[in-house]
Amino acid sequence: MKFNYHNLTIDSDVPLPAPKTRQRTKKAADFAELLNVGDSVYVETLSQAQFLRQVMKKLNRGVTTRREGDGYRVWRVRKNAK
Repeated sequence: MKFNYHNLTIDSDVPLPAPKTRQRTKKAADFAELLNVGDSVYVETLSQAQFLRQVMKKLNRGVTTRREGDGYRVWRVRKNAK
């Protein structure tokens, strides 16, 4: 397929909009910030555990997850020094 660039225009000085933040992710990050090393949270579903784990990883926090009963427990752990 050929790209038709003849009808395109180059615009200068168009401000880039700020990225949209997801309210859910912001709230989860605020919550994750409260966890100290050794603290844990029980969640009911694997998707909740994976979401919290992902948020904590993005915050550069050590995290581990284990199955517990019918749900999952997510711990804040010390991040391994490399």
